[in-house]
Amino acid sequence: MVFLASSQRGRRASRLGILSLLVGVGFAFSPSSVWAIDADGDGVDDAVDNCPGIQNPDQSDTDKDGVGDDCDNCPITVNAGQADLDQDFVGDACDNCAAVSNTDQRDQDHDNFGDVCDACPNTAGDPTVDTDQDGVPDACDNCIAVANPGQEDVDLDGVGDVCDADKDNDGIDDEVDNCPTVKNALQENFDQDDLGDACDDDDDGDLVLDSADNCKLTANADQVDTDSDGIGDACDSDNDDDGVADVDDNCPLVANPTQEDSDQDGLGNVCDDDDDQDGVPDGEDNCPLTANATQDDQDADGIGNVCDFCPSIADADQTDTDGDHVGNACDDDDDNDGIVDAIDNCPTASNGGQDDLDQDGVGDACDGDDDQDGVDDAVDNCPRAPNASQSDSDSDGVGDACDSAQGADTDSDGVPDADDNCPADANPGQLDLDEDALGDACDNCPFTPNAGQEDPDADGVGSACDNCPSTANPGQEDDNSDDIGDACDPTADVDGDQIPSSTDNCPTVANPEQLDLDRDGLGDACDEDDDNDDAPDSTDNCPRTFNPSQSNNDGDLLGDICDQDDDNDSVPDDVDNCPAARNFIQSDTDGDSIGDACDPDADDDGIANAEDNCVLIPNPEQIDSNGNGLGDPCDNLVAFVRGDANRDGQFDIADPIRIIDYLFRGGLVTCLLATDVNDDEKIDIADPVNALNFLFRGGPSPPPPYPESGFDFGTPSSLQCES
Repeated sequence: MVFLASSQRGRRASRLGILSLLVGVGFAFSPSSVWAIDADGDGVDDAVDNCPGIQNPDQSDTDKDGVGDDCDNCPITVNAGQADLDQDFVGDACDNCAAVSNTDQRDQDHDNFGDVCDACPNTAGDPTVDTDQDGVPDACDNCIAVANPGQEDVDLDGVGDVCDADKDNDGIDDEVDNCPTVKNALQENFDQDDLGDACDDDDDGDLVLDSADNCKLTANADQVDTDSDGIGDACDSDNDDDGVADVDDNCPLVANPTQEDSDQDGLGNVCDDDDDQDGVPDGEDNCPLTANATQDDQDADGIGNVCDFCPSIADADQTDTDGDHVGNACDDDDDNDGIVDAIDNCPTASNGGQDDLDQDGVGDACDGDDDQDGVDDAVDNCPRAPNASQSDSDSDGVGDACDSAQGADTDSDGVPDADDNCPADANPGQLDLDEDALGDACDNCPFTPNAGQEDPDADGVGSACDNCPSTANPGQEDDNSDDIGDACDPTADVDGDQIPSSTDNCPTVANPEQLDLDRDGLGDACDEDDDNDDAPDSTDNCPRTFNPSQSNNDGDLLGDICDQDDDNDSVPDDVDNCPAARNFIQSDTDGDSIGDACDPDADDDGIANAEDNCVLIPNPEQIDSNGNGLGDPCDNLVAFVRGDANRDGQFDIADPIRIIDYLFRGGLVTCLLATDVNDDEKIDIADPVNALNFLFRGGPSPPPPYPESGFDFGTPSSLQCES
């Protein structure tokens, strides 16, 4: 059977219709005459026409299959039977998808397999070949020999994951890649587990997922976040969120932006339970910010002597009106106005002028009723003019007694208030140099018109003539004469140290380095207490080291806290085996690193020095055969008083004279041990100097035995005494 195109079928039907019409009107045809019909009118009898239904007078038949090209569904491919399985009018012999209708024969990859039946429409190849039988033809299979129907390819490199040795294409083979499907060429693995950071949902291995971890790269299972800023303490550079980095913060977990540290121990006050480092917890310390280990409290008011504003007078509330560190209870001028409290009409309110309008003995500065009319100043319509009735005829809020409209003369200068250019300030001459209707006596700009008397900085100088209208500077200082007051001039440099006064921590004292030891905002150059220990630098024995107790073990000019040799034995404290007890030769009889001078059991025989009859020679049995108080091992020792060079039983001026005589004139001494005043195991000029220093200048006393006679239990020495 030959399948014709629709146009062919139409022409054929027309011809059959004409034939039927002829028969109907009586024409008789023999069979031979009927098949001689040329249905398509192309001049070729249908009996021999290779396309009887379609005109094709040239009878072209390219594939020589007996079906003319014009009606052949495969004109260039032999298809005599015109088979067309999918009925798409393209014969099976030339159809690129014989079983699937595709009239347009679309074939993008030009592999002779139509797109509609080609499993790899974009890749040329036989779609029927599937080596790994995964349903994906070899032509487009990204893993030809390994089944992978999903064609997964993480790194999109055209090689399927199942046969790709480096799925994420990061240069690391999957066998050793700690994230085989996530690119991570550097193989970072913070917690050193089996998963690289790129694919590890818990990078720090603290069992808290990264998505919820406040320190993703720092293990912190407890997730502590002191300042609640979303960053865990373990990785937060400022855990208390006080603006001071933890590495510099003296209280990293307690906010203290000012970093106060009273005892300078590196631990801020807010987290230090002993702020003054005196060994007494702040909660029990009667002076928590001032060292006072003994907790002395002379007046028993609960405030220790060293921080009590009135140490000898009970004053638990420590009121100090004038802030001079002397409590009101013992301060004879509480308001520091130069008037002693006994005669001050306002003892707790500064009023150096002692103004007392109503002469009631209570100064105006503290008198609630200055005019003594029985009406408090706060509600008095004439606070400085008596008007008990508070009459106010014109209801203007100003009482008649002081209302210019009522003929009052408040300042009693002979000029009625109504005419007075300064009604509250006496100025009978009514001078007004700037002619602004305000008398000079009350004009805050007497040479510059300033009728409104604006003075926003309240310094008594009106804004019209104030060289710093917004910054109080009553003296109107202007160092560089630029008409901008020093108080507000960013370029002013009063002390000439190249630091603008506005930022200079000592604006009137040159200090270009801006040193501020105690960080109190006041530069060292003008701070009278550089270390903020309440001891003025002029008398402070450690002016640059906090030491409120001023302890000075060796009585020299340096306090212990800044003295590198507290016992003045010429051995630095950091290597001295008795830093607080003089021991020039560092004798240590029992070798326990504690010098004999401060070792409670110098010979380590189990007997305390105070009870030992032979302090530096072990004698645990304390044998004393002759009963003289000296143990047998040291029975040959001679008693002496150190410094008593002439052995007269007392230490006085005669002794340094005897030593000098011995040193320079060959004089006689019978006890070199007594002559060794500083106990340095030698006799030299230092001995009479030390003696004179002690006797006449309050220097340190000689080491034991002194002042009582005793024995030298030191290391055996060439210095001896005659018995």
